[in-house]
Amino acid sequence: MDNTQLIKQCRSLAPLATMRENHLLAALAEATEVTACKDDEVLCGDDFGTCLCYLLSGELLLTRKDGQKRVITADFHWLPIVQFQAEEFTARAITDCQLIRFDRIKLDQLLTWSQVADYLEIDISYERSYDEHSNWMKTVLNSNLFYKIAPLNVLSIFSKITPKDVKAGDVILNEGDEGDYCYFIKEGRAQVSRASETGDADIPIAEISNNRCFGEDALIANTTRNATVTMLTDGTLMCLHKNDFADLLIEPNVSHVSFETLETMKDQNFEFLDVRSQEEFDYKHIVDAVHIPLILLRLKIRLLDAKKHYLIYCNTGSRSRAAAFLLASKGYQVSLLEGGLASISKDDVKRLLVSEFDTIHQLASESS
Repeated sequence: MDNTQLIKQCRSLAPLATMRENHLLAALAEATEVTACKDDEVLCGDDFGTCLCYLLSGELLLTRKDGQKRVITADFHWLPIVQFQAEEFTARAITDCQLIRFDRIKLDQLLTWSQVADYLEIDISYERSYDEHSNWMKTVLNSNLFYKIAPLNVLSIFSKITPKDVKAGDVILNEGDEGDYCYFIKEGRAQVSRASETGDADIPIAEISNNRCFGEDALIANTTRNATVTMLTDGTLMCLHKNDFADLLIEPNVSHVSFETLETMKDQNFEFLDVRSQEEFDYKHIVDAVHIPLILLRLKIRLLDAKKHYLIYCNTGSRSRAAAFLLASKGYQVSLLEGGLASISKDDVKRLLVSEFDTIHQLASESS
């Protein structure tokens, strides 16, 4: 499928629709497109623990182990074919179908980074003291350099980046040198060049200016510099050392609770907080959970009660871990529901989860 068409189609799928374009592109780069012919078996139980699969076109028949059957059609199904590992189905193509498969953990990590970046952009907008720095800070949030960083460390990123005043003619990077810093241009213009094969003067290949990042490849891949960067004007660079970058890769701890220990917490005063998208919440959520999607958390944080203890969850634990860390930094009492709903047991699905669709169906049947 054409990439432009695929991106457009993903904008109708949940929770892919909430992702920034650069994060969605990164997810699609690792996804696998699948074409299935009529009567092909598309998925079996072993697939559900590791992947999320979306139906892009056609119809599928889902059959549970107990024999229950359900038909899903691409035009009316915007969630992954199966949300949780406990939902054991086989999927057979009723018509020719196109599907796309994502690694469950990797997709949720990119989704988390995208939504944390949205949270921080709002935070930056609220803080008047950030006005002078907002452009380069937003550049940092959109840089592929940080896809490897634990989303919980987002609050530490800006404190590790230091300013450096530079002059026209200053050589910032030399091709072939070991990389020890990456840079974000806050002010000024620079020229990127590479050595010529004949040994003559370096060949200019690009000009970069405000809010551009350079030198990140040496930190990500631990390689030597692949170009020379020279300042064309006076300016200011924001610098991140590779040792500080390495520190950002280490994920901090967050207080967590497992499904197994929930029974022992019956007498404790806590409230569930679901930070997934509206569509995921409607499909199935924990009974009486408060719902604030991570992407809206900064806007709706005032709705939370600072006196309550919130037990936060999502599908894999990635978005909820970030939400717990962000809320804890604002002084809220929070814990993480370890592993998320993706790994919930069959018994806990029946005991803990409800669906907004069940309520709609029940109201419809009562009124008929």
